[in-house]
Amino acid sequence: MPGLFRTPPVPPAAMSGAGAAILRYLNDTDTGIAAGIDRVLDTAEDLHRRRTRH
Repeated sequence: MPGLFRTPPVPPAAMSGAGAAILRYLNDTDTGIAAGIDRVLDTAEDLHRRRTRH
C-alpha cells in the first residue's frame, strides 16, 4: 500500500471532538438535520457499531 494511504491511528477523543463539531455545524445549518436529529444520531451509532465489530 502506498504511503499516501497510510494514516496514523486517530485517538478516540479526537474522533469524538471532530464528530461533535460536525454534528453541531449540521444541526445549526441544516433544518432537516435539526428536525431529525434523533434519527441521525441513531444511524451514526449503528454505523459505528458495524464498523468497529470484528
